Amino acid sequence: NNVPKTSTKSWVGGTALLGTYGVSGMDLEYRLKALSGKKSYFMFDDEIGALGAGITSTDGIPVETIVENRRLPGAGTNTFTVDGSTALTNFVYSIAAEINEVGDGDWSIPSPPTPETITGAEWAHLAGNVSGSDIGYYFPTPTDLKAVRNTREGSWNKLRGGSPNTIHTNHFLTMWMDHGTNPTDASYAYAVLPNKSSGQVSSYAANPDFEVLENSTSVQAVKESTLGIIGANFWQNTVRTIDMIRVDKMASVMTKETGTATLDVSVSDPTQLNNGTIEV
Repeated sequence: NNVPKTSTKSWVGGTALLGTYGVSGMDLEYRLKALSGKKSYFMFDDEIGALGAGITSTDGIPVETIVENRRLPGAGTNTFTVDGSTALTNFVYSIAAEINEVGDGDWSIPSPPTPETITGAEWAHLAGNVSGSDIGYYFPTPTDLKAVRNTREGSWNKLRGGSPNTIHTNHFLTMWMDHGTNPTDASYAYAVLPNKSSGQVSSYAANPDFEVLENSTSVQAVKESTLGIIGANFWQNTVRTIDMIRVDKMASVMTKETGTATLDVSVSDPTQLNNGTIEV
């Protein structure tokens, strides 16, 4: 059919502050499925905050939030650490990526490998491929995760006819949150910490700069305490207050306090549909 494979919502975008920091968000409602949710990303100095709220579906399909899906080099043995303990040392098995498009927006995908379950994670760390390329993950509240280390193989031709049939084989480590089948108002919160060692991620988790102010279908907002920055996505045309910010319309807002003398403010209308005013 000719139904567009897009979201039915207009709230997609964000705002930037001082050319260095940014907020991005998306009111997700896939036109061909019942899946919906609010997703926000907050880009600061050494972390990227990620929030999800209102994750709901009635499609009868498992719903997941992928935290990491990293291709690993060589033998794929990069060290993976959760809360200070080495985890996921073994490959589950090799999987042939026999992926075929079987309909408009639908794909035939082989059953995934059986993952390991990680209960109540506060932080995780994956060693990089070269020096300085480690990556960490911080969870503001203890979070249950699923993860797998496996080998995949397949060709571009399986994704789109006419492409090369050359078989490619790579190792991967994948980590995700399982919201279950037909979730109602599920949520998540975590921060990605690029270029940090395992010890640095552990220290960050013990004294984080990243604080979730609200994570709902009305407002998603975080504060970066060392920078004095608040980032907030307001999802509804209603008056809402979060910390020092009050907004009366859909908007993406960032503020930065420097001492007691300077306040930088950035505001946008990600819907690009407001023909009147936004009061901040």
